[in-house]
Amino acid sequence: MTELILQTDSGYLLVVDANDARESLTLRHTLEDSAYSGEVFVIPSSTDDALREAFRYIRHHRGHNCSPVNPGDPYCPFDQAFIERSTQQVLELLEVADFLNIVPLLDLIGFKLASIAVSVPMTDFVKFFNLASHDDPEQMYIRVETGGFKLLHD
Repeated sequence: MTELILQTDSGYLLVVDANDARESLTLRHTLEDSAYSGEVFVIPSSTDDALREAFRYIRHHRGHNCSPVNPGDPYCPFDQAFIERSTQQVLELLEVADFLNIVPLLDLIGFKLASIAVSVPMTDFVKFFNLASHDDPEQMYIRVETGGFKLLHD
């Protein structure tokens, strides 16, 4: 077996190298736990572009050391260019990276979302992520609708 077939919600098929697929912990465990016979793996909540980009990221990093140019920088040059996209595209990429459990990509997305969070007014942040108001005492937690994360109030 040298290739796997992945499918997005829209029906888009992406054929990926098995070695690239193993960079996803989800696909690695699936391959180790079963005899893959060419069936299509459906990647839920995925867009065509986000799935393609996740595997472009994997292909670049597989066997390639990517170090930041300056000490203390969270990104190497490829990552810095790769993550420069709209917030919506980052969230779509998050859906794919989360389901496939691509840890380095999740780390990169986390850095990007943190930089977005500190660079916009709190009202915009709360509105964009559909967060409950901090002023509402009835709220026990904040729910980010895009990913289902639950953050407890202080």
